Amino acid sequence: MSGTQEQNVKHNLRLEWVDPTTLNENPANWRRHPEAQLHGVKDAIDEVGWAGALLYNEATERLIDGHARKRIFNNGVNEVPVLIGSWTEEQERIILATLDPLAAMAKGDEVALQNLIDNIETDSKWLISTVESALSEAQTDTAFIEELTEASGKVAERKKRGAAASADDNGSGTNGVQFVTVSFALPSDKRDILISQLNQVSAEHAVETLGEALCIMLEI
Repeated sequence: MSGTQEQNVKHNLRLEWVDPTTLNENPANWRRHPEAQLHGVKDAIDEVGWAGALLYNEATERLIDGHARKRIFNNGVNEVPVLIGSWTEEQERIILATLDPLAAMAKGDEVALQNLIDNIETDSKWLISTVESALSEAQTDTAFIEELTEASGKVAERKKRGAAASADDNGSGTNGVQFVTVSFALPSDKRDILISQLNQVSAEHAVETLGEALCIMLEI
């Protein structure tokens, strides 16, 4: 990257305070904001002030991020903080599609979050509900990982059974096993956890497919 290009990247954004009514919403925005979230965001800003900004593409004259905050403060507030940049239509679509999912890939540390929550004082029922929900999600992630780890650790006996069964290999499938394809739905965040664990099991036990790794984890 040349010095000029690097300078352009560094100075691609500027912060301005803007009348929210002048910000055009993005028709491609795919996020829907429930009332509980809107109340929580408003209470957070009322309690601590602005700690973030909306994101606006001046090239397309459309909002990219911050639709909920625009909706909350569209009346009665003169200006809101906005990061303004310039992107092509394609770049805008990429930002829209990935901004929230990339942030959601971060995993919660239950203990660290609990310590943080223990030191928060607020009278807002919406903020209390938000932190309780975040803690519940972190606990779910922790429990899910523990269950998969425990399942993957119970492999020794299954490996012995597999070795014995291979003596009767009839040549069909892998090690005499017939395979079928099974599809099921899984939340995206849990999918990432599952795939990570399956890849780890595949590497540890030198199996060729994620299906075999899943069988090992489930002791099938």
